[in-house]
Amino acid sequence: VNKTASPSPTAPPTPAPTMTNLSEQIYALVGDKMYNSTHHARAYTWLTEEDPLQLHPDSPNVAQRYILALFALSTDTYNWKNCGASENASEEEEECTATYVKWDGREQEVVTETHSRWLSGAFECDWFGVHCALEDNVNQIQLVDNDLFGELIPEVSLLPSLQWIALYLNYLYGPIPSELGSAPSLNDLELQINDLTGTIPEELYNATLLNRLTLGGNSNLMGTLSTRIGQLTNLVSFFMFRTEIEGTIPTTVGLLESLEMFWLKECPGIVGTIPTEFGNFPENFEELNLYENSLTGSIPSELGRLTDLIVFNVNYNYRMSGSIPDEFYNATSLSQLDLSGNRFSGTISSLIENLPSLYDLFLKENNFKGSLPEELYTLYNLTQFTVFANQLIGTISPSVGNLAELIMLEFDDNYFFGPFPDGLYELTNLVEFWAEYNRFSGTLGEGMGSITGLEVVRLASNWVTGSLPSTLEKLDNLYEFDCSFNEFSGKINPIFKNKTNLNNLYMDGNRFTGTIPTDMGAIGSLTELYLQGNRLTGSIPTQIGLTNLTELYLQDNDLTGSIPGDVGFLAGLKALDVSRNELDGSLPVEFYDLVNLKA
Repeated sequence: VNKTASPSPTAPPTPAPTMTNLSEQIYALVGDKMYNSTHHARAYTWLTEEDPLQLHPDSPNVAQRYILALFALSTDTYNWKNCGASENASEEEEECTATYVKWDGREQEVVTETHSRWLSGAFECDWFGVHCALEDNVNQIQLVDNDLFGELIPEVSLLPSLQWIALYLNYLYGPIPSELGSAPSLNDLELQINDLTGTIPEELYNATLLNRLTLGGNSNLMGTLSTRIGQLTNLVSFFMFRTEIEGTIPTTVGLLESLEMFWLKECPGIVGTIPTEFGNFPENFEELNLYENSLTGSIPSELGRLTDLIVFNVNYNYRMSGSIPDEFYNATSLSQLDLSGNRFSGTISSLIENLPSLYDLFLKENNFKGSLPEELYTLYNLTQFTVFANQLIGTISPSVGNLAELIMLEFDDNYFFGPFPDGLYELTNLVEFWAEYNRFSGTLGEGMGSITGLEVVRLASNWVTGSLPSTLEKLDNLYEFDCSFNEFSGKINPIFKNKTNLNNLYMDGNRFTGTIPTDMGAIGSLTELYLQGNRLTGSIPTQIGLTNLTELYLQDNDLTGSIPGDVGFLAGLKALDVSRNELDGSLPVEFYDLVNLKA
């Protein structure tokens, strides 16, 4: 039997891309939404008909490219600020230049880079804001401040390697997808400052790889913080602010063994006390921001265990109370402490010297009593110190001069007395000095002129006497000077002439004598001038020249003559009072040009 050799088998032809094969893959991803949802259907049409790349059904990135297309179309990609899709982009226009803020999680940098547009024919890993890991799997989507408008699609959770989602400063709305809790690799979720609504889905607490969770700045985000937050044991940073989140802080937050930063601030619905379990945070915990909530109770002594704590802010909860526990001074790394706007009481302990790294110390608007301890003046790194509106008493130590780095010093609204110490004039970096509403006495020293960077000086309502030091003319940066309601006397020397930044000058309620210096007309920036309640004589200068002036008070002096016609040039004047002087004559015709005058 003759046998004819069979021909060698040939390889089957490579199947051409078909909509059927692609549709099966997409249907497996999104189900009926592929047909029923406008964005899902539109993304499928783009992938199969419009995508210049035209993927083969066997391509490993079919699902990935479809999900990114769906994300883009769901967030109005054609109107993005940087590198969104273009309706009629030619091949040359597929590249785009984007200027944006780049953040590596620690530092921000403004950069300008060239990328590929979304929905272009480029590989999706080259699209702006998309980053891929090994095997070309998407592991980051970073589109910050890029005018995204729409809902965050749950399908991003289907990207198996996705670790970092940074979509803050956009216009995303709708709920936070519960599916994000099942994203297998997610460790960084940043959705702050959008328009997201609803509650934090319970499923999100299943994302146990998360090390940063930032949902603040979504003003309509509601509900409570779940006790399940304690499951996020890899969480390093938690940022929640300016939301409608309410209720108490779960004690299970104390289980977050990797935590370094915890922000829960500007949420007035947050009530209750600071859990003592916060003392269980790891030793390297650094930052606790709980300000502008509605917390009550005292500072837990357990916080003294956080020896690496750098920032502690509970300001403007309004009802926190009690004294600062001695244990708290064990937080020797503390650099910022803000207890303002509460009901804290007791004295400022001499243990304050245990906080040598402090550069911001805000204790204003509380009920602290007693005197300032001498140990306070060993905090050589202090740049801002305020005890405004307490019940403190005593004198200011000459050792205040040790605080050479101070730029803001506020003693106002207490019961301090005695003269200003010479050490005050050694604070040559000072920009703001507030001492009003106390019982300071003595004179204002010539050394004041050595603090040449001063912008704000407030000395109102004390018992300071003598004349204003001539060295004040050296304060070229002065913006506001208030010495009202003291016992200053003497003539108003031309110490304020040529102060091009001076806006507000309050000298009322003193014993100044002599005439109003004509040089005051050279302070072109002046908007408010209060000279009432003194013993000024002579006439109102005919060349006022203060064209920016809005308030002028000269009443209760001994001024004579008539109101000069130049007053009509003060076009912005809203308040004028010259009553209870010795003025005569009729109102000048120009007076009626003051159309903004109300009082």
